[in-house]
Amino acid sequence: MSYAILTLSIIFQICAVILALRLIKKTGRFYAWAFIAAALLLMVFRRLIPLYQSFSPNGEPIDLAAETVAMLTSVLLFLGVLLIGGIFDKLNKLRLETEEELEKRKRTEKELLESEERYRGLFNRVSEGILVSESNSMKIVFANPAVCNMLGYSKEELREMTVPQLHPEEYKEYVISDFRDKVKGNNPVALNIPCLRKDRGIVYVDIKTSNYKFKDKNYILALFSNVTERRKAEEEQQRIENLEKLGNIAAGIAHDFNNLFTGIYGNIEIAKLELPNNHPALSSLEKAQNTMDKSRELTSKMLTFAKGGGPVPEIVSLEELVQETVSSIVKDCKNIK
Repeated sequence: MSYAILTLSIIFQICAVILALRLIKKTGRFYAWAFIAAALLLMVFRRLIPLYQSFSPNGEPIDLAAETVAMLTSVLLFLGVLLIGGIFDKLNKLRLETEEELEKRKRTEKELLESEERYRGLFNRVSEGILVSESNSMKIVFANPAVCNMLGYSKEELREMTVPQLHPEEYKEYVISDFRDKVKGNNPVALNIPCLRKDRGIVYVDIKTSNYKFKDKNYILALFSNVTERRKAEEEQQRIENLEKLGNIAAGIAHDFNNLFTGIYGNIEIAKLELPNNHPALSSLEKAQNTMDKSRELTSKMLTFAKGGGPVPEIVSLEELVQETVSSIVKDCKNIK
């Protein structure tokens, strides 16, 4: 029985030495575990001494109680080193998992930064204006260079503004109502919206919006398309169409006048033929014909305007023009009397 207890004590101590030596690699603490392993080896040698003495002729018998205590001590040392090894295994596993998680997080952060740089570069290079504003406060949180150039503000100035401040005073009520509709997902497109530039000029834009959520906050992304030139072209086209309509009306009036003048002119010619050559009314009829000729010139100019032509300059006698004008005024004055 004593030999078995002594043998078990030696075996547990040797196992503890092996575990201590393995912990050198796991923990990286060479001297600490080397000293512990050396101490355990000394305990092994201490157990070998009574074992050797028990086999000698004059040897003392093995103290069963002492060796039992020594065996229990060896078992506890073995279990302690074994548990410490398990703890370090878990710590190493946790360290590896932590390092892997940190590496994964670094890769994710790097990818996010690269993605952010790509999208920021895209936003900065796109020709359309981009504004991002908070859904609740309407405060502007992001503006790309295109919208800054469009409105004449810097990014910092726009971040201090709200969406209604970008529009003329008389348009703000509509903008606020339309913004709230867009927050609800309605009316994502608004056309020909006037925006107030920093220099107080007006620029017209088409706005397309989209709602999104980021870090528990709701935002609206708005795409601004400058349609000021298109609006000017549309207004010019409308003006041309109005002129064409006016020209058509003028052409109709000119044709009607020509028809009337033709009838009047013909009747004057008939009247002249029926009167003798020395009749005093012939002079008045000739003046009437001259007036008719000038009226025909006027209708001809109206037809020229109706066809899109410009005025045709011609050389006139200033003396004749004055005489005709004075004669017409004198005649009108006589008629008034």
